[in-house]
Amino acid sequence: MELTLPSSSLSPASLAPPSSLAPAAHASQLRFGCRLLSLFSLRTSSPFSVSMLFSSLSSLRRFYQRRRLEEVSVLEAATGVSFLMCKVHEQPLPANEVILIYQKILYDLDAGDKPSSSSRFDRKPFQPFLQSSPHWKRWQQSIYRTEQQLLAALGFSFYSLTAASPFPLLPLYLSSLSSLPAYTNLETAPLLSPGIHLLLALSRTHAVLAYPPHVLALAALATLLPEAGHAPLPRDWLLARLPAQPADPGRPHRADLQALADAAEALRAERVAEAGEKGGGVLEAVKEKEEIWGWNQHV
Repeated sequence: MELTLPSSSLSPASLAPPSSLAPAAHASQLRFGCRLLSLFSLRTSSPFSVSMLFSSLSSLRRFYQRRRLEEVSVLEAATGVSFLMCKVHEQPLPANEVILIYQKILYDLDAGDKPSSSSRFDRKPFQPFLQSSPHWKRWQQSIYRTEQQLLAALGFSFYSLTAASPFPLLPLYLSSLSSLPAYTNLETAPLLSPGIHLLLALSRTHAVLAYPPHVLALAALATLLPEAGHAPLPRDWLLARLPAQPADPGRPHRADLQALADAAEALRAERVAEAGEKGGGVLEAVKEKEEIWGWNQHV
């Protein structure tokens, strides 16, 4: 029996074509899965690991390259992804603890869907499933099954999730801009945090699977600088940072100006879609915690 989301949340459906759902519905449900992963990461890693969240978000998209939502709901997939990513980033959690955290997340999300006139005191207190219950057993089994399927989708290689992260490139590119006349007085520190948010948005698009880390970092930077009131990046500077060889020889990628333009457009479309989502977007809670945890110091 498939796990289902609360009635106030999105119901399971397919994210992989062919499907009876419209593309907008695909994207909306995948975005809900990304929101679950974001909330899980905030509750389990301190200091907050932006690399772990990036790995989780990109892994969810990779998972649905092979599976359909008719087969695996976003709740099941997100739970299994979190279980595996905790291991990959050396913060392992027992499956039962992962289930408990997700139950609390769903409880809190359901509270957020209530009318503003409703009182929290009118709600029943949080009460998790008994570990002996059939529902808990099914959820536990789905975690192990999803983990196995994700391992197969990744080819049992975690290079793209760890060594090939775009986050270390962002401060390097920002620092190198100081040699250009248009950026002589550029203050890089205030740009790092919004740049990280743009990379996290990119991790929810097709670009994270299509292009290597340096293309993602450059697309985020090319979007960030004009929005912050700075000159667009020079073409020659961009070309010098788009090497012909892919970052991972085992997984060839395009890495040219067309790839950069496509990644930037994917980022623009994702931000427009996120802005229209109920609840203020996937990373609303991440932004609230940023100053408290100082997670931009732990890229």
